[in-house]
Amino acid sequence: MIGSHDLRACLVTAGSRVIGPVHSPALPGNVIVAACWLLTAAATLLPAPLAAAPKPPAAPTLAEVLARSLAARGGAQKLHAIVTRREIGTLGLGAGNEWPFVVEHKRPNHYRMEIELQGAQLIRAFDGIHGWQKQPQAAAPEPLSGDDLHNMTNEADFDNALIETPGKGKAELLAKEAVGGHDAYKVQITLLSGDVVAYYVDAASYLPIHWEGTRTINGKPVVFESDFSDFREAGGVKYPFLILSSIKGSAQKQRITFTKIEVNPPIDDARVTPASVAAPPAAPPVAAPPAAAPPPATPPPAATPPPPATPPPSSQPSPPPAASPPPSANPSPPPPATPPPATPPPSPAG
Repeated sequence: MIGSHDLRACLVTAGSRVIGPVHSPALPGNVIVAACWLLTAAATLLPAPLAAAPKPPAAPTLAEVLARSLAARGGAQKLHAIVTRREIGTLGLGAGNEWPFVVEHKRPNHYRMEIELQGAQLIRAFDGIHGWQKQPQAAAPEPLSGDDLHNMTNEADFDNALIETPGKGKAELLAKEAVGGHDAYKVQITLLSGDVVAYYVDAASYLPIHWEGTRTINGKPVVFESDFSDFREAGGVKYPFLILSSIKGSAQKQRITFTKIEVNPPIDDARVTPASVAAPPAAPPVAAPPAAAPPPATPPPAATPPPPATPPPSSQPSPPPAASPPPSANPSPPPPATPPPATPPPSPAG
């Protein structure tokens, strides 16, 4: 097809020709003009070339997903400015079964969890190497070992595995999947401990919205899953204030609701020692009893009157003493069983 520059050249050439004699023996000027106009008309009738369809955006790389997720949480500077964190909330295991808890974290991996169980406490603590647990009915804490200690090591990570991932294991970016109505990038991480976890990062907000990981319980691997929602800011960093956790495929879910997250509260290292686990809560000081009032002056005893005449015994026999009521057929029910310690996933805190 002749372009616009070619058409203009045709018209200029034709104009110079028609200035000469009308009957040019070489080539009639009016024929050239007509031909150029025909070409111009034909060019306007041709369809315009179709615009190239826009290319779909390239899928992000693993490094881009991790960087965008970090930025969505608040950024590295704000996140690393937090060195301690206290999480206050409730753990629900169904209707009528809800217990308050407090979890304390201190960089890099100090961890303490307290759950109130009808006036008693279940306490778990970890100092980065050793862990202890005190059940409500136990007289003293017991050291954690085996699977319990291994699981605690993963749970105590102040920053989850999406933060500074190369130092914690090997990550892979797998296919995009739909999770709870959201498209999400699946980031699978094989931790240095050998455990495999997967975070699902929302493709729009880049916040982690789902987690799956394996915990070893009684020597057997059990897959847990958690959904993160209700993200709010604390100290300039976004945290999920609601976590629904369960064994994968189970309809029974733990509902972990955070009512408050404190950033950089003072937390002493002694909070993760066996002595702190064993020590009962400090009792309030007992007020001193008031001073006893001096006894009143004792008056001299009055003269004792003579005893009254004793009446004759009644001919009616005395009634037998009332029988003690039989024990109740419905004794008080025993207290409910202590729930198992919660096994929350490593929260997307960081």
